[in-house]
Formats: sequence, C-alpha cells, structure tokens
Amino acid sequence: MNDMTKVLYITASVVPYRTRFFIFFAKECDLSVIFETGLVGYRNSIWRYSVPLKFRHHFLNHKFINKILAPLEIIFWVTRKWDVRIVGCINSKIEILAILYMRLLHIPFYLNLDGETFFEGNSLKAKIKRFIAKGAKKYLVAGRKAAENLKNAIGKADIQVYNFSSLSEAELSEHYSYSHLSSGGGKDKYALVVGAYFPYKGLDIALEAAKELPNIHFKFIGTNKRSDMLEAKRKELNVKNAEIIPFLQPEELYKCYQECSFFVLPSLQECWGLVVNEAASFGTPIISTWGSGAAVEFLSDDYPQFLAKPGDAQSLKESILAYCALSEEAKRTYSKYLSEKSRGYSIEESVTRHLVSFKKRLFEYDKCRQDQHSRCS
Repeated sequence: MNDMTKVLYITASVVPYRTRFFIFFAKECDLSVIFETGLVGYRNSIWRYSVPLKFRHHFLNHKFINKILAPLEIIFWVTRKWDVRIVGCINSKIEILAILYMRLLHIPFYLNLDGETFFEGNSLKAKIKRFIAKGAKKYLVAGRKAAENLKNAIGKADIQVYNFSSLSEAELSEHYSYSHLSSGGGKDKYALVVGAYFPYKGLDIALEAAKELPNIHFKFIGTNKRSDMLEAKRKELNVKNAEIIPFLQPEELYKCYQECSFFVLPSLQECWGLVVNEAASFGTPIISTWGSGAAVEFLSDDYPQFLAKPGDAQSLKESILAYCALSEEAKRTYSKYLSEKSRGYSIEESVTRHLVSFKKRLFEYDKCRQDQHSRCS
C-alpha cells in the first residue's frame, strides 16, 4: 500500500495470537493499538508477552489512584483523526464505553467479533449484547457461521468475514508436511484435551465422558495454575483413565497433536477456540461441541456428527464413539479434510480480509493472493 491507512485498534489485553496478528497487520497499515490493560490475573505473564509488541501501542492508565483516567483516555483516542477505528470486543467496559460514545457522536467505527457471540435468547444479557453490537459501520467477523448468526441477531449489517487463525502460512505449510497421517497418528491411542480450567471450557464434561470410556486414555494439557482443581475433580469423579499436564511448550504440544488418536474440545460457550486451528493444521481428528465457534465453522457442514451438545457428557461420549466406529479409510478422509481446510485459515489471510474491508481497490490485491494460494495448493 502506498498510502498507509491510519488504523486505531482497541482491545482488552495482550495475548500472543492477537499480538502476532497486529505485527502482520502493521506491515500493511499505519496501526496504533490501545490495550485496556497489560494485566490479566489468570494469564501467565511470560506467555502473554512471549511475542514482542513490535507495533505502535499504548496501555490505558489502570493504576488504582488513576482509574478514572482510563475512560477519559479512550475518549481522547477515539476522537483523534483516524481513517479506521476498530473495537476488538463487546465484553470490556472500556470498549463498550468507546462504542456508545462513538455512536452518540456519529463517529464511524468497525466492530471485530472473533467468531460466535451467542446473541440468541431473551435473557437480559443477550439483549444487552445485541444492543451493544448494533451501530457499527462494518463488522469484521471470524467465520461464515458466526456472520450468519450476527445477521440473525441484529438484522441488516455490512459484514466482512475473515478466517481467524494464530498460524502463519509458513507454519501451516510446515504442519501440513508433518501431518497426523504421515507421523503415524493414533498409535499411542489417547484422546487429547487442551485448555485452561475455566467453566466455559467444559473440562469437567470431558472428564465425565472419559469415565464412561475406560478403554481410552485422556490427556488434559494446558490447565496451568488450576491443574490442582481439575485433579481434585478427577478424583471426585474417580476417573482413572485421565492424566493432567499443566503446561507444554508449543513444540511439545504439536507432537501431541501428531501422535494422539483424536482431539477433544468440550467448550460450553467459546467464541472461537484457536486449538481447533492447531489440531486441524496437523489433520488431527476433532470431536467438539456446538459451543465452539471454530468447531462449528470447520465441522458443521460436512461432519456435524462430531459436534456434541454443549454441557452434555453423554452427547460428547456418543460423538467420540461415532469417530471410533469409523473405518480406517474414513478416518484418513476426515484427517485429510481437516488438514486441507485449515490451510485457508492463516494470519495473512485474516489481514487481507481486514484490508479488503477498508479499500475497494484492495480487492485486486485480494484476488492476487487467492491466485497465488491456488497455484500453491
């Protein structure tokens, strides 16, 4: 781009997958990122800052004595001159304030939604979320299914779908070459479950399902500081075929994706779930729930039998058994399907979709990238 578009992006906190997106994004536009906070109590600080913030950024003032300044700061930032303003979510108080203020003053802004946002229902929370989500000039939505749900929730809207991912095109190609099939996946005969121990992750449901499947060994990885709580739950349920591993380095986790029999994501209500991208990039068979935006995006059209009812251990068990009952040929077909589908979900592709939403002439740039991808496939 010769004329760099000035973009303000407001987000809640530092997380590596978003940091990586910002690094790629900043190469294509004049980007400034506002972080509401640099501190999240349940997140490991080494993990949060494992990717350097190599782009222009600012942290709002959240020291106790100056907390009142944060709302004033965000108003200052959004009223400055920008070509594009993007709000990263609708769950943060500061970001909600930014949305309401810009709507009040008719300042155009984009709203980013990382997948399914669960607007359905008549609960007060759902109604508030639908109200907050309205009024954006354009919506940047992760995944086609989430975009459909957003339209159903708020009516007519200008939506740009993007393929959310934490993996670069180079990483996807590398994972493709070390696929679940070529590495002899499934030989160790264990089910892999990845995620921190929070209620919305549904790990308790996975434990309940594991208890009903004594011939399958389950490995729970990434439970971090709350591993003791999950271990206590395992003992309470008397689940003998599960082990809990608090943390693995990425290369160790990637080896698990390659060698496990299949991957389980028991989410109750999760906007996306980037572990689906990771598992799929290796062609690792996935059994999940309708509570994960990424799983719905990847599986609902072609493999809905591997999407269980959220919060239902029996349903999850049945989906696991449905996979286990497949022939070896059908398992290979499923693995290849996931591996091929994952290649369309990269950080670069996500950046491209954002750029296309800003300037019409970038459709030519987008078409060029698609042609390049077709030649490489």
